[in-house]
Amino acid sequence: MKYEVILFDADEALYDFKKPEREAMVGDSLTSDIQGGINFGIDTCWYNPNKIINKT
Repeated sequence: MKYEVILFDADEALYDFKKPEREAMVGDSLTSDIQGGINFGIDTCWYNPNKIINKT
């Protein structure tokens, strides 16, 4: 996994995020980028330039 919740926690502390509803994770991997955002509780946006079919 590229992202772990601990990294999101570190970013939160570094950037002093106050409003998770105004944050989003954009990434090209459903299993790491998008799942990491979901695990942290923020909105996600899947970047899919290769038009891969999402089977989930």
